[in-house]
Amino acid sequence: MNRSIKVIGAVLGIILLILVGWQLRGIFFGTDPITKAEASEMVKAQYKGEVLTVSEDKDMFVMTMELDDNQYEVKVNQETGEIANLVRISKGKDKTEQKLSEKEIREIVRENQQGDIKSVEEKQEKGQSFYYAVVQSETEKTIVKLESATGKVIDKVTEKIPDKETMPTPQEQAKKLTEKEATKIALQKVQGKLDDVELEELNGVSYYLVEIEREDEQEATVQINSISGEVISIVWDE
Repeated sequence: MNRSIKVIGAVLGIILLILVGWQLRGIFFGTDPITKAEASEMVKAQYKGEVLTVSEDKDMFVMTMELDDNQYEVKVNQETGEIANLVRISKGKDKTEQKLSEKEIREIVRENQQGDIKSVEEKQEKGQSFYYAVVQSETEKTIVKLESATGKVIDKVTEKIPDKETMPTPQEQAKKLTEKEATKIALQKVQGKLDDVELEELNGVSYYLVEIEREDEQEATVQINSISGEVISIVWDE
């Protein structure tokens, strides 16, 4: 009889220890699952990204997070709060591939130059993309050069619109600088060795692009009005 009582007491003692241990585990480690908001805040704090969506899949929170123009799928265990998986699901575009639309360029030009926008044209120059916008008022015509990616205004060239009485004759209009003359002008501005010369035309305005390579291996492109010989701009390659 005494032996049976001892056995029953031992069993009850084991059960009591198990219950106490379980309660202590709940106190120190917590048994309540985390909420969506808690999981989202935890991911944002750890990765410094923006959580776009949160959904549930069995015992996991599945999140879409954006970080540095990339999107990631993050899985968080609802019970433990541990991050179970992190996978990139989409890659952002290379910034060098991005460019503004013609509509966006027109808005930037309107903010920077008064007059009617006659045309907007995209051109490639030595691997770089630029927009050229022609803006005309009653007395002036301005060509605005902008970076395609940022819309930053690189250069402006303004020409007075001549009165009919002072307009040059066709013979005068036909007189242009030769490549040799344009090169001489460019070398007066940038000392170095001639690399290339090209004659370009944009909306009736022709100009030379003279590329010069210096001894320190820097390269410059000098833009010269083909009629007047005026140096419009000098662009250095980075």
